[in-house]
Amino acid sequence: MPNLLAIFLSLFALSGCNNNENNTPSPLPKLQIQQQTLKNHPTLAGKWTGKWSGQLPSAVVVEEIAGSEATIVYSWGNNPRHNVKEGYKRLKALYFEPKQLISWSMSGGDYRFSLKDDRLSGEVHFPYNDQTFEVSMSKAELNQEDMASSPDYKLVSTPEQRNDGWAVARAIALKMS
Repeated sequence: MPNLLAIFLSLFALSGCNNNENNTPSPLPKLQIQQQTLKNHPTLAGKWTGKWSGQLPSAVVVEEIAGSEATIVYSWGNNPRHNVKEGYKRLKALYFEPKQLISWSMSGGDYRFSLKDDRLSGEVHFPYNDQTFEVSMSKAELNQEDMASSPDYKLVSTPEQRNDGWAVARAIALKMS
């Protein structure tokens, strides 16, 4: 019996579970999913949720796709072990139609998501320590609170603030195409 308890505690520790960790991403701001995007990109538009490497809960919401740009909201949950506090950002990302690829840079990481079957597969690479993490997201239902209009709707970054991130995102996306 003591061996079973030791095995259970080891599996629990390896699973990354911890009472201090939140199992959901940060609450989202009021979303502005454009009807035209829902009509033209029904499989990609909307809310997607998953956990990075099975541990860090996150969500990607595709609000608008216009040409080669996508307006998204990215949110993440708490992970005290890695000093990550929940939060979200609304930002512009690059969008590549043929591969349904969305790419952006944020907080030192290069993010890349693509639609594969009924999943949104994601990868983030941190060049400063050469680490890469993966996530597979499933489509989530939107509720009325998610869709309420918000008078303070605006992008987190201006084009001037994101120039370096866009250059990195373009370089990554072009390597993939």
